[in-house]
Amino acid sequence: MTDRLGRLLLVTLEAARVEADLPVLGALRSWLDSWRGIGDVERGMARQGYDLQLTRYDEKGWRATFYPTGMEHSITSATASASERTPWHAVQGAARDALRRAASNGLLNERAALAVWMYVPGRRRRLIGESYGVPVQAALADEEPEGKADLRPFARSRAFYMYSTTILRQYEGRGLGAILKAYVLGRAFEAGYQWVVGHAKEGASVGLNLRFGAELRRRHANWSGTGDPYRFYVLKLRLTSLFPLATPAAADPGRRPAR
Repeated sequence: MTDRLGRLLLVTLEAARVEADLPVLGALRSWLDSWRGIGDVERGMARQGYDLQLTRYDEKGWRATFYPTGMEHSITSATASASERTPWHAVQGAARDALRRAASNGLLNERAALAVWMYVPGRRRRLIGESYGVPVQAALADEEPEGKADLRPFARSRAFYMYSTTILRQYEGRGLGAILKAYVLGRAFEAGYQWVVGHAKEGASVGLNLRFGAELRRRHANWSGTGDPYRFYVLKLRLTSLFPLATPAAADPGRRPAR
């Protein structure tokens, strides 16, 4: 399985833990918290190179362990286990731990993608918003054709494609979107990206990117058949805009040199 799909499995398992009253999260848990969900996670982990051992201990609950394939189920640094009252939560916990370890070891190339969640402080982990993006090269490999022509000039650049920066409706109007965006841009800069590009819905989303110095380019009047207009934006990552130091700006791969 590719790094991209490995990260997608990890993001899915992390999202299942978020405490928020959202229909999409309810549907996600209904799928994962079942024997079918166990089978789907097991198959996904098998493609990542893991074997599953699931054991029931009478009334004490279940223990799931993922071993690297071909290791004869011996304990290694890549082995991950979790004990829970239900088999699905045990499998999800063990898979999440194994994927996190793989990411920390660079096996999932976690630095290539970036997923950030903002929560209300406290134990209940109420979701405020999220932001997610991947390298432009990964976005170009996506099956969705909409907007790819905008990205091709950046295919050989150190460019990051931002899929979304979203604040839940009940938390809007508090400046949290700008805080989340600033954090993600800083993380992208630290990872060595020189450009952040994306497609933003006209209105508040476009306005947020303009606040960070984004340049608006092509307009998509009917984005992916939704009827909503979107704008392609390009944002140069400069130390002058993120930190108090200065750095020379990179040449824009989407612009032709002046003659």
